[in-house]
Amino acid sequence: MNSRISISLDGKCELANHSYAAFSIQPLVDLSGKENLNNASFYFG
Repeated sequence: MNSRISISLDGKCELANHSYAAFSIQPLVDLSGKENLNNASFYFG
């Protein structure tokens, strides 16, 4: 049986003129050491 660990990382940067950039990623690591990327999103506005 192999288990996975999911970690969610989110970030946002907002400038004085209210423009922003943001991201959300969820890397997965299983117990054998293999890494995968489950979800990744980038936002701009």
